[in-house]
Amino acid sequence: MKKTTRFWSFAIFLFQILFQTRAEVRDEGETLEISAVVINEFMASNDGGQTNNSNDWYPITNQINGTTDDWIEILNNSSSPLDLSGWHLTDDSSAPEKWTFPAPTNIPAGGFLIVYASGSGVPDANGNLNTNFKLSSGGEYIALIDSSGTIKSEFCPIGTKYPKQDEDISYGLDPENGDPVYFSSPTPGFANNTSGIAKVLDTNFSPDRGYYDQALSVTITSDTPGATIYFTTDGTRPINQMGNPTANASIYSGPISVNKTTTLKASAIKAGFTPTNIDCQTYLLFDIENARPDGTDPAGLNTAFLEQNQPPGWGNLSSGDYRMDPRVSKSTNLASGHQDTIAQTMLKGLRDIPTISIAMDRADFSGGSGIYTNSTNGGLEYECSAEYIPSSTDTRDDWQINCGIKVQGGASRNPGSSPKHSMNFRFRAQYGSGRLREKLFPNSEVEAFNSITLRAGYNNSWIHRDSGQRSRGSMIRDQWMRESMLDMGNPAAGHGFMVHVFVNGLYWGVHNLCERPEASHYAAYNGGDDSILDARNGSSIVDGSGTAWNAIPGVVSSGNWDRIKQIIDIDQYIDYQIINRYGGNSDLKAGGNWRAAGGGPFTTGQPEKMAPWQLYSWDGERSLESPSLNNSPRDPMGVRSQLEALSEYRIRFADRLKKHFGPEGALTAEATAARWMKFADNLDRAIIAESARWGDHRGTLYTRDNQWLTEQNRIINNYFPARSNVVQANYRSLAPSVNAPDFLVSDSFQSEGVIPIGGNLKITSTTGTIYYTTDGNDPRLSGGGINPNSTSIGGGSNQTNFIQLEENGWKFLDNGVPQSDSELVVGNAAYNSSDWKHPFFNDTSWKTGQALLGYGTINGRTINTDLNFQTPRLPTIYFRKSFTVTNAASFTQLNLNLVRDDGAIIYLNGKEIGRSNMNGGNQQYEDYAISATSDEGGLINLGTLTAGDLLEGTNVLAIEVHQNSASSSDTGLDVRLSGIAPVGGDVGSNIVPLTGGAKVCARAFENGEWSALTTGDFLVAPIADASNIVISEIMYNPLGTSEDGEWVELMNISAATTDLSNLTFAGIDYTFPLGFTLAPDARVVVVKNQTEFASIYNTLGVNIAPGDFSTSSLSNSGEQIALIDAIGVDARRFKYNDNDPWPTSPDGDGYSIVLISPETIPDHSLPINWRASTFLGGRPGKGDNTIFTGDPNADSDGDGLTALLEYALGSIQGDAGFSPESFPKSGTGLFDDGIGNFKEYL
Repeated sequence: MKKTTRFWSFAIFLFQILFQTRAEVRDEGETLEISAVVINEFMASNDGGQTNNSNDWYPITNQINGTTDDWIEILNNSSSPLDLSGWHLTDDSSAPEKWTFPAPTNIPAGGFLIVYASGSGVPDANGNLNTNFKLSSGGEYIALIDSSGTIKSEFCPIGTKYPKQDEDISYGLDPENGDPVYFSSPTPGFANNTSGIAKVLDTNFSPDRGYYDQALSVTITSDTPGATIYFTTDGTRPINQMGNPTANASIYSGPISVNKTTTLKASAIKAGFTPTNIDCQTYLLFDIENARPDGTDPAGLNTAFLEQNQPPGWGNLSSGDYRMDPRVSKSTNLASGHQDTIAQTMLKGLRDIPTISIAMDRADFSGGSGIYTNSTNGGLEYECSAEYIPSSTDTRDDWQINCGIKVQGGASRNPGSSPKHSMNFRFRAQYGSGRLREKLFPNSEVEAFNSITLRAGYNNSWIHRDSGQRSRGSMIRDQWMRESMLDMGNPAAGHGFMVHVFVNGLYWGVHNLCERPEASHYAAYNGGDDSILDARNGSSIVDGSGTAWNAIPGVVSSGNWDRIKQIIDIDQYIDYQIINRYGGNSDLKAGGNWRAAGGGPFTTGQPEKMAPWQLYSWDGERSLESPSLNNSPRDPMGVRSQLEALSEYRIRFADRLKKHFGPEGALTAEATAARWMKFADNLDRAIIAESARWGDHRGTLYTRDNQWLTEQNRIINNYFPARSNVVQANYRSLAPSVNAPDFLVSDSFQSEGVIPIGGNLKITSTTGTIYYTTDGNDPRLSGGGINPNSTSIGGGSNQTNFIQLEENGWKFLDNGVPQSDSELVVGNAAYNSSDWKHPFFNDTSWKTGQALLGYGTINGRTINTDLNFQTPRLPTIYFRKSFTVTNAASFTQLNLNLVRDDGAIIYLNGKEIGRSNMNGGNQQYEDYAISATSDEGGLINLGTLTAGDLLEGTNVLAIEVHQNSASSSDTGLDVRLSGIAPVGGDVGSNIVPLTGGAKVCARAFENGEWSALTTGDFLVAPIADASNIVISEIMYNPLGTSEDGEWVELMNISAATTDLSNLTFAGIDYTFPLGFTLAPDARVVVVKNQTEFASIYNTLGVNIAPGDFSTSSLSNSGEQIALIDAIGVDARRFKYNDNDPWPTSPDGDGYSIVLISPETIPDHSLPINWRASTFLGGRPGKGDNTIFTGDPNADSDGDGLTALLEYALGSIQGDAGFSPESFPKSGTGLFDDGIGNFKEYL
């Protein structure tokens, strides 16, 4: 055989090409010099030519427009064409067949093939090949492997990886000497140029950045022989822009001792080579676990932090200082709610949130020209290193990037206003990577950023000039506003979280790291070209121009709803209005404290061609102050009044109000409080360090225990419980007069979820006719018409008044004798008929009177019964009112209105049903209301309540009224209670017939007016879960080179039809649609490609799930696969494999893996429970069993083995010939048939 060479590419500098003798014989019989088939060039950090070089190479010929996937160029440098069918590309040395070239894949002699490393695994719309993996810019393995499994080209040998890659810089082979080099001018699809750059290989630090509890010895290495490493520990560069050592740099000669928090920068250089970039590693040294009560530790690691002050050589700040206040940082008082001292708790809080470490020349930070000493200079920007160090529970990776940094903000820039300034990281090519590419925000799909912001917090913070704002300091409000927009359904609203910030090892406080809304941010979430989009920071243009923005009023004034929707993201606009009103944002300005993006160029006279504008909450710190505030937020676009005159806008606004304030809505008291606590829980210990660093700036010391927790309690117990009703009342003019329908599951209010076995879904409304759909479409057409595909059911209701205003027969106790606490209600073991809230409580000794009951003056109301007016005033007075209900089961809701002064807790038959102006949690006799009543005689609507707690016959409403203070001048109570029942008292006709999951949309319609939209996703029990669904068969490596024949089969092993709605796979991209059900013992097949599956299998009688998982693939070498049920619980999770003891023939021989005895729910993770399919190709949707026929006990051949046993053992002649002619081969899962053939066990 003719000898040929095989190319190896090694990732050390001045790689050498080694050759081995290899040949491949083509089908035509000719021998090719396949050593010349190599990975010639690749790009692992593609930014489409926007970062480090011009666009003369982008887009690549035939590339999908606008895509920037990484790419791999393969060169056939031989004199003959080559078909790569069955060859592989991989980025994992342990999975050599990770991605397979389909048939045919031809490269002409001397030709190139571009394969995109997008991760999709399927060809794109232009026919370009795409691998099922992406390339790492941080360096990894990549190899080209032939169909026999032989490595033909690799970067780099197993156990090493190619070096770190920069954006828009490719890496590959020098065309003259074969050395691997970087190309600043990539040439995909063409010969590599001769101007490749040889670089010193990157520096490596051991150990890596992070928190440590003892002194360290840090080693720095580079794999380039003869390279010299320079380092600094003061934040300055170790080498200058020319690659020469700086004055502050030291030559690395051995391990570096680190015995205090240190930022370590290093770069390696060598004559004739381009130096490495500057790497930075921050080592945060704190002995947290061994800290004494005052925070100090035996080794003294904590002292510099606890006693931080202005270090030598650091410039004076224009305002503020460097100091940690020892009254906090070394406090030995116990921290409220913790078992440790304040100092110890503060130290533990360092690991509760991530850390951002900034390393830079201190002169650039606080010197005469520094960004902090010149904070009002918005154009001042310097180079820095930014590092991310995860918290102790963080699953994100640490990272470091060299970037620009500048101060940002409005009033907070002024040193007289604030000593602590917000900062912004700018990722530019002049510093390093043109973008930060990290999975920074877990709930966001965006992983590339032009900039991110560190918001310092000014309004309602401990550093503000106003003492009232300082008392409300929290560090949460601004991000809470953006997070609310996210939860309201606006993905681009702005993700963020809290971090500790260190500057050159000095602690700089807690900051809010968040996305910066600009053109690139808009494009990342909505698509489009960020180079032509517009963005605004108030009246200031950030990107683009003002042309599109200025065209908005003209389009809105036209009243053309379709055009308006094309220039404004209406839902986000409405949600922006709602959240700023909910928050009571008092700092919105016409020209600032908001951001917007969208717009871009449009054809003259056709502004609707622009990208829809989105408004973003920004500088939302002046929010969540007064729960009774009735302010109308400023409209940045200036079009609100014109929009509110449009019927389509008004109904859309009503829909958003219903969505956000209705059950499970983002602005319910429960949801808003949970959102706050998501941040507060993480900050609970971390905020102590902020207090030590900045809490004393205005003289008075502000702390966690004295102010932060107090403000948190006020917001949780005062603001959130009261605010929803206030805002809804503010928007009453935009709400339809027709009430929206309600969903009832088994006669109880339920907004969405599972309908239990034997239960049903009903829709009720108090007015009008109900129209509903079960396909997710609106029953109302644009313009107000009725959707012809909707179903109508009877609406309307009767109202029964149970208690009227000024009614007689109220029982009350005003003698100052405390009754039971608010927590003693139905469900509490101590609750019984002796409790004053109980319907059978004996209240004969209580006084009796007519409402309104009270003393003093209640504006606009007449006091009919005087209560005890003693001094000091009674903190609490108790009331009971009996009423009779007939046909209690027919009532679907209650409406409760009350006059109360000052606060009240209301109970129905011993169950709390509402509070007004009262704190949350258990309330006792001595507890006061949150505040004095501003509208004393106002009738307060507590909203719609469930009627499920009404009793047939006598019912009791019990109320405790609390004063605001012991010196209050008045008090009072009156109530109106009514019940709503459908006309005729029967809701049976309102049942929605569902056999499977559905998105139900309903409105009520009366006298030409529609209600707001009520929507909910409902599933019908039993739903698919661990008790009834199994993965019964998997075809992960179909015969041939194409992966399109992959499929997964599921089986319902139960005796009932099962709802698979929203059942989701992990490992492949597929979710069952709403309404998909599976009959008992039935199977369903989920396929990768519908067309390919139909070309391979007879689909007659096969239950194929709709859609496919074409954007993903099953791994040929095994992977974890999971089924997650509709409520988020794993139904199945396991990892299959292609190696023994798993069946091996399914890996390429055309067999599937089959679950043995699926009806027994065997453990899917155990290989003993799987076998190879009996049939080649498996039997999707039909079961893979073969059936024995005949007499199982027969022994026709007289060999002593029954016919059934021979069938089970796979005897070739069965019972017709002497056995065993096949026998198990020891140590394998195979039978030896005696003539050289091996077969897998059944």
